[in-house]
Amino acid sequence: MLITSPEIRRRGKMRCQACSQIIKGKPITKKTCCVNKQYIFCSDSCLKKWTQKWLTRQI
Repeated sequence: MLITSPEIRRRGKMRCQACSQIIKGKPITKKTCCVNKQYIFCSDSCLKKWTQKWLTRQI
C-alpha cells in the first residue's frame, strides 16, 4: 500500500515505501514520470532497491 503525502501529514509519521520503517531523519523523495505520486524512502539503498524493482515492472 502506498502512502500519499496528505496521509503522512495527518499521521505525523513517515514510513519508507521499500522497507516500511519509520523515517527518523530527512526522507528521500522520488516522483516518477508516469505516476503523479511522491514516493518516500529512508535511505539511498532503499531507493536503489525500489528503483530496480520499478524499472523491471516498466519493461
